[in-house]
Amino acid sequence: MLSISVKNGIALSSEPGSTMVERFDSPDERMMRESFCLVADQILQDQNSFQQEENWRIGFELELPLVTEDMGVADQKQRDLIVSRSVNCGKELGAHQVELSNPQPIEHWIQSPRLIQETLEEIIHPIKQDAASMGLRFLRIGFVPFPEVNATLATKGVYKYEHCPRWHRENQEPSREDLAGMTRQGIWVNDPFIVSLANATHVTVDATGFTDAIDKLNRALMISPMATALGASGQFCMGKDTGYRDIRFTTWRISHETRDLADVSSGLSNRVGLPKDYFKNLIDYFNKVLSYPFVLAGSQFVEHAFEISNGLFWRDARLKFFRDKKRVGVEFRPIATQPSLQEDIALAMFFLGRLMWSQATNENLINMSYIRKNKNSAEKFGTSGKMFVQDDHWLCRRNTVEVLGVEICRAESGLLNHGMRTQDVSGFVQIWKNRIKNGSPSEQLAREIERVDPSGSNKTEALRTAVREMCLE
Repeated sequence: MLSISVKNGIALSSEPGSTMVERFDSPDERMMRESFCLVADQILQDQNSFQQEENWRIGFELELPLVTEDMGVADQKQRDLIVSRSVNCGKELGAHQVELSNPQPIEHWIQSPRLIQETLEEIIHPIKQDAASMGLRFLRIGFVPFPEVNATLATKGVYKYEHCPRWHRENQEPSREDLAGMTRQGIWVNDPFIVSLANATHVTVDATGFTDAIDKLNRALMISPMATALGASGQFCMGKDTGYRDIRFTTWRISHETRDLADVSSGLSNRVGLPKDYFKNLIDYFNKVLSYPFVLAGSQFVEHAFEISNGLFWRDARLKFFRDKKRVGVEFRPIATQPSLQEDIALAMFFLGRLMWSQATNENLINMSYIRKNKNSAEKFGTSGKMFVQDDHWLCRRNTVEVLGVEICRAESGLLNHGMRTQDVSGFVQIWKNRIKNGSPSEQLAREIERVDPSGSNKTEALRTAVREMCLE
């Protein structure tokens, strides 16, 4: 890793910090690393200014694909027109995707959770109306299930959306994951442009300072498999059943694998998903971010080196720095786009309540190797798998539905103990418990497909009918 300066632990140096960075080293990459280190050092020196009172302010980013009534993805020209006429709406990697976000953090939501729904609906409603006037609707699913995977899916005219997938395609290494099931079906899981089809709900929560930010971040990583299992939505690709309940991070890891044997031998983890271990402190976080090449490198990017590197740190959770406001937050990223806004919010509330409980009880962190196993189970089986949990200081493996029953009680307790009214919490709890009873969105969709086509004679049309019925907004 980077050499450590006595003062702050970030070296103002262009020396590579990992075998991968050394392999991709160049004058442009070196210039970007120097710029990143300067900003990181400034943040560390200014850490007292980032201290805040506990407030649990939150922000949302909703990734929503636009489709026609017959499930074709929207044309980029249509998407761009909608974005140009909308407020708080931006382009995403998919040429058919929009990203919606609230411009200001939502405060006082614990006392009045309706503020969240009202704030987001105020953003969504006019965009939804504009899309409807073009014959388009939102498809509320974690992975768009029908298009063939190719470069035409990605947004054109935005350099980062064109360059990043191509860079990963050109520098791709063989994945160490088992993808035989998908490749046998002809699903192009190796193509980096496959990520254009993935959709998520991201929630960011304010931290009181850097120590709290790292604590929240580590606990968010531990919570990730639970939220993934409850919200798994992304089983189908190119009209075919992948065998996974949620393929978003799996396909992302596989298609963006650029580690060679030396990188793997050195212990460097994949850039996507869960890290090898929890973060020790902010210096450790910065060094881990710098373990990967910038991809977007050069004089035109150097002023934004810090934001670029952290933005390409595709972990299940990561830090977000609002430097102008002297705030730091934790962005939680594993929640798939849900069948409704209400369910998006409910899954975010599960994360927040579970995080509150974890911090309040000073819960011990489960070893990351077991969290990885939990995440793999959640991605492959949804609520029907098994997870490792701590039980009276012993680690044991239980059915996921049993684990989630306990975790729901903890999330409920976290919200109640932080002041949310019982009648407000009960609405979220009901959605969580329905997932235990009925399964994740992917499991529910699979049952609906079987109901529509019990003989399995026309699976593609059955998928189309089920998705139209359950996921169109």
